[in-house]
Parts: sequence; C-alpha cells; structure tokens
Amino acid sequence: MVVNLGWSDSGHGGLRATNVDRDEVLSLLRIAADDGRIDAAEHDRRAGAVRTAKVRGDLVALTADLPDRAGVRDWVAAMRPRSDDRDDARRWLAEAAQEGRLSGGEYERRLVALHSVDTYAELTMLLRGLPGRSGTASFDVLAGTADRDEALAVLAAAVADGRVNPVEAPALEADIHQARRMGELNALLAMLTDRASDHERREAIQALETAHRDGQLDVAEYAERAGQAQHATSDADLGHLVQDLRGDVRRLTEADRQAVADTLKRALDEGALDLAEFDERVRAAHGAVTTADVAPLVADLARSPRPTKRRWWDVFFDRWVINSALVTAPRHGIIKPLWFTLTAATFLTYGYFLVAWPLLAGAVLWAPLLFLLWVELALVREVAGPVADREEATLRQLLRRFSQLREEHRSIEDITIQYPSDRAGDIRVRIHLEFLSDELPGDVREEIIRRLWLSRLYPLNLVELRGRYTSDFLGTIKLAGEEADRLRHLYGLRPYGPLPEAEDPRPEWQRF
Repeated sequence: MVVNLGWSDSGHGGLRATNVDRDEVLSLLRIAADDGRIDAAEHDRRAGAVRTAKVRGDLVALTADLPDRAGVRDWVAAMRPRSDDRDDARRWLAEAAQEGRLSGGEYERRLVALHSVDTYAELTMLLRGLPGRSGTASFDVLAGTADRDEALAVLAAAVADGRVNPVEAPALEADIHQARRMGELNALLAMLTDRASDHERREAIQALETAHRDGQLDVAEYAERAGQAQHATSDADLGHLVQDLRGDVRRLTEADRQAVADTLKRALDEGALDLAEFDERVRAAHGAVTTADVAPLVADLARSPRPTKRRWWDVFFDRWVINSALVTAPRHGIIKPLWFTLTAATFLTYGYFLVAWPLLAGAVLWAPLLFLLWVELALVREVAGPVADREEATLRQLLRRFSQLREEHRSIEDITIQYPSDRAGDIRVRIHLEFLSDELPGDVREEIIRRLWLSRLYPLNLVELRGRYTSDFLGTIKLAGEEADRLRHLYGLRPYGPLPEAEDPRPEWQRF
C-alpha cells in the first residue's frame, strides 16, 4: 500500500481554510503524537498554527512529514519516525555494542545522534552497518566479536592442516582483527578455504602415483607433476595437475587400451572389420592419449541391445491373465510367480481328488475348481492395481527414458510426450521435438523409434514425430507391417507380444 504524507489541499491551496479542514489536520497531529512522531511541545506548536491558518495551503506544511492515516509502519524516507522505531534503534545500537560491532565511543556518538533524528532517512543512516532494519547489505554489515573469533578458529585450523604456513599466521590474524565489515572478513575466509591442505596434496600425489602405475603418465610427467603437487598452494593448482586423469575425457590407462584392443579383435573375429582396418585402428589406439581419441575407433562396433525373448508361459499370462507390460517392475516380479504358484497348487489338488475319487471330482469338484481359478485371477489383478494407474506409471517411465535421450543429444531442446487411450485400448504416442538444426539427425530419430519399440507401452502401433517449424515435420511412423519386421530384425521381439495394425483414424490428443 502506498503511504502518502500530510494533509492534501487537493490543489486548492489559495482557498480559505474551513473548520472541517482544520479538524482534519488536527486529527493527523493527534495520530502523530500518539505514535510518538512528535512530542507534546511540537504538537502544541503545530496545533496553534492550525488555528491561525487562513488558507488551505498554510495547513499543508504542518503535516508534510507525517502520515495521512493511522497505523502506518513503513519506513518512508521523509516521514518522522515513530517512538517504537526509535526504541528499536536504541536496542539495535546496544546489541551492536555488546557484540563488538561498535566501539564504546561509536556507540555513544550514535546514541546521542538518535535524539536529533527527524526522518527515517536520517534514522537509516544512523543504523548503517548494523543487522536489523537498516537495509545494509550482508557484506557491508559491521563484523562482531563472534565473527572474528570464528575467523580466527578457521585460521587456526588452516595452520594445523597445512593450508597456511605458520610464518604467515600473525599477519593474517592481524588482518582478521582489523577487518571492519563482513565483506572483508568473508574474503579472508574464502582465501583460507581455497588454500590446499596437506591432506589434499597427499591425495593428489596418490592420484598421480596411480596414474603412473596405470600407464596414464610416464616417469618424467609423474616426477614433474608430483613435485608441483608438493608445493601447490591452492585447490585450483592441484585440480590442474589431475584434471586430465579423471572424468569421461581423460588420459588412457593400460586397461583402457587393452579394452579397445579386445573390442577391435572381437570385431575382426566377427567379420565387422577386415585385417587392414583392424591394423589401422590398433595403431591409432596405441598412439591415442585420451579416451576421446579412441572413442571413434569403436563407435561403430557397438552391439545393438536385444531384449530377453518371451516364452510360451509369458505369452499365455499376458493374453489370458493380465498384460504385464502395463505393470510396474516391482509388481511385475511378484504377480506372475504368484499366479503360477496358486494355479499349479489348485490343479495339483484337483488332480489328487480326480485320481482318488474320480466320480466325486468329475461330478462335484469342477465348480469349486472354476471358482478358485476366478478368485486367483481377481487376486492377481488386484495386486497389479487399477488399469489407469498402470498406464500412467508406464508412460512416466517412457518420459524418463526420453529425458535421458535429451541429455545425450544436445541438439534436442525439448521433448513433450502426449498420448490418448481409445476405447479399444490402443495407445498412441505423439512426440514434439524442438531442435537446434533444420533437421533431426538420423541416429537420433532411430534411437527414438528403438526406445518406443522396446518400451512397456503395449499395444503401441502409431507414433507421430513433430518438429518446431512445421506441424508435420517428421511425419507418422507405424510400428507395424514392414516397419515392425525391420525393428524386430534389428532389436529383437518386443518385450510383450505382437502389435496390432495401425489405424488411420486418429483420436483426440490429450496432454501427458
């Protein structure tokens, strides 16, 4: 809410003041006196001026530094402070003196100045550097005794763990005592934190020894880096010495080179490489320095992932009991053994009665058998959960997979998955892709199709890929017919059975 100062003459300052005008101004003066903004003498002086005012303009100046209503607590720069705010300021000054933020002389000077403060602007300046209502930025707050003690403790720890040479300690201790504001103190603490400790130097040297042992560094490189690590003064210096020994793009170890050689030899044995290509790539692998150098040598030799083939009992369970493709992984591991166990126990029991009392089993016990089978089927479906929940969990799993795809291919800016479920239970997916270039790379497009083919979405038969610039940029893909044959040949059978043929009519899309 905006706070206005003083009584307004509505732009008619030359008009004669009426008793109503004078009463309004007197009311504002009484409110100010009640809030402690003006003392009794000041109130009487201004009230006397109100009674002798001739025109409305004379009344405006009498309340120019007072709020136009009761209950105002905002610190408006030109407004007179409340007595409560002066009391708060007095308390903040006393706390600052106790905490060592203000010296005794500074505290007395500010306390005396507080009595002559007329506006919130002056009060704010008086409290500058103190915690509280001063508006001081955290780095500009005056440092207290506890802050300096904490910094001295950090300095002592830095000396103990080798981050600071004992010879430097007295000068740094003097800097801490002389630091006036928290910004200066925090800068000193940051400098101490960035120093390298003896433990960090030892860890760096051990990492260099391991790298030398693994073949990442030769003798000369190891000796040079180890010498630099012993005298490194900051974490940045140590990080520079080991940065090419860690991470995805690092120097090759002997194990890395052997793994590349094994991959190339396996490709030669399988016929993926001829002898000339094998020799060329092996020589390049021996001359490579980092993992990035050998990545192109084996990038086209990766084997396509193939799902586990389904057996006849999996097909039977999905067709007649419940579609396990739409069951979350933990439950999927329970419901199938549960159903098979219960069903097997039921048939074994019935078989016993059929052998022992064939007439009784054939004439009477077939009805309990069917009832037990129906109960077991209902129990399994209850454990699996509602169909809608199962579909949503499956689609969320697919969304996570495509989020991983976005992380792997930076050309994709955004992926949105939309889906419906029509009355026939047919699930269709529409994918919106926003990418940086004018066209989507073929390997990314194929990876999208592969992930859908191997997903738990079942039965899935129609996919729409749409780009940013046109509404039908990538067209429609049917995961059936010839396309299904191609995907089956590349990636194996879908985890959960055959797909129905795609239909031309498209349902209304719903956002997922």
